[in-house]
Amino acid sequence: MVNNGAAGHAMTSEYSERTRGAGVVIDTARDLFLRALEHTLEAETKESRLKPFCFADFGTADGGTSMATMEAAIQLVRKVHPEREILVVYEDQATNDFRPVFTKYTGTSDFFQKYGPLFVHSTGVSFYFQCAPSNSVQASFSATAMHWLSFKPCDLPDALHITGAAESTEKDVFLAQSEKDWESILLHRSKELVKGGSFVLALFLCQ
Repeated sequence: MVNNGAAGHAMTSEYSERTRGAGVVIDTARDLFLRALEHTLEAETKESRLKPFCFADFGTADGGTSMATMEAAIQLVRKVHPEREILVVYEDQATNDFRPVFTKYTGTSDFFQKYGPLFVHSTGVSFYFQCAPSNSVQASFSATAMHWLSFKPCDLPDALHITGAAESTEKDVFLAQSEKDWESILLHRSKELVKGGSFVLALFLCQ
């Protein structure tokens, strides 16, 4: 699949309702994310505990599909650090409509009173670039988003999606671009993470 890019269609507030399957994937991966978060909290040094705890959600859309998982993660940090500042960074395309993300937080009864000090930011920088300062993110998460390629390398002669394409030179070009994009994603996420940080990814795969 190919990233819509700057000229693509924005994700709107209807996204969560139209992609309930993505929500199921995230709910299924929640325990894995929370277990990874527990290891991250255990691995922190005294110095790192003085810094805000930063979460990053890559491929946010309207934030609805990951809200329950993110709240559970915030709750876990609050059990360990009742007064520590928490920052949640939501990432998606520059054309994404981030308004529903903030509406979900500000529209939730006493959300900030319950979990504060809590800060919620968004970024329109693509996850094919570094989206946060180096060594600043403790726990990052992405579900059903990073199967998109950074650009369309060519046309497939017999299919709309690579999973339906027969073996061909064009398919090989797509696969080669996928490998480059995957390497780019991992390199940028590794730069963002603090030592002992975690990155949990739920992704479409084909065998």
